[in-house]
Amino acid sequence: MVRVWLDRLVRQLRPSLPWLAGDFVRVLTALGIAMAGTSLPTRPAVASPTQIWMGGSTAFERDHMFHDRSSDYLDLFDPNAPWQGVAQHVRALRIDSSLLSHTPDGTLRKVFADLKRRNIALAMEAPMLSVRDNCGVDLEGYHVPNFIRDTGARIRNLGGDLRFLAMDSALWFGHHYQGPRACKLTVPELANDVAGKVRELRSIFPQIKIGDIDPVSGPNLPADWTEQIMGWAHAYQAAVGESWSFFIADVQWSAPWRDNMSTIAARLRAEGIQFGVIYDASGQEANAADWARDVEQHYQAVEAGLGLSPDIALFHSWVRWPDRMLPAVQSGTMTNIIDRYVAWKSRK
Repeated sequence: MVRVWLDRLVRQLRPSLPWLAGDFVRVLTALGIAMAGTSLPTRPAVASPTQIWMGGSTAFERDHMFHDRSSDYLDLFDPNAPWQGVAQHVRALRIDSSLLSHTPDGTLRKVFADLKRRNIALAMEAPMLSVRDNCGVDLEGYHVPNFIRDTGARIRNLGGDLRFLAMDSALWFGHHYQGPRACKLTVPELANDVAGKVRELRSIFPQIKIGDIDPVSGPNLPADWTEQIMGWAHAYQAAVGESWSFFIADVQWSAPWRDNMSTIAARLRAEGIQFGVIYDASGQEANAADWARDVEQHYQAVEAGLGLSPDIALFHSWVRWPDRMLPAVQSGTMTNIIDRYVAWKSRK
């Protein structure tokens, strides 16, 4: 009841007090949790300016998924590529294994060198679970046991500096998923499987920050999903000897997401873990302009509507749109939606 009253108070006051957002809302939220009887956090809650991470479909992904061979993804890494202003606001570029598996050494050297020149960190979303004899084959979140070690070594050998690694839906596909080839691991088994790969990565990139990407909404989420995420975070800490650096929410926007997102963000931040959101579209868009409009509505719903300013805003897409990364001045491109987000944040 206290939490409901506080939420109502915030909504009533915000129109007349523009400064009532972000940290103040989180203070009220934490107060509501404490008054409701939840134990107080043992570590300071994370509050930091939003880091912008940029994703996007690689040339291989566009060809493989959409038979589109006109990708401009690699044009991003030309020194004169038309996104210089936007690049100054991008903290990290999110890549996945397809870029590493289907790009020649020389091209990857150029990618890594250009990121260093622009002072943009390299972030990889990667499968951290090991394929077994009878499960995990061709299932998201899984790969052969030596994949992470070998991938890290290749990045280093080609001049890359991997600063962030996000585990690809390990809790969902490793523990909860019940479909074909499911391994149905216990949460401690997940953590033990991941722990060895974390040690291998740390031997290559000692400063790397590791976190998780998992869903926070969807029709099949169990009622205790927040507790499962927290249990996964604690099991990881016990197995690895450190907490996640961050958690990034994968949102199914057509399903209820607001309550879960607020609760999970508060719980994780109370333990010193940064909270991020993937800003993407719903997947039903007819063109790039519709995609951009959908993404814009989503980040405004999170940050203005919910009053939650994420520590990490990851702009990415797994659907056909946007079909172009550049130029930043053209509506409907990936760099343009980030440019619009930066401008919107500056007006808040």
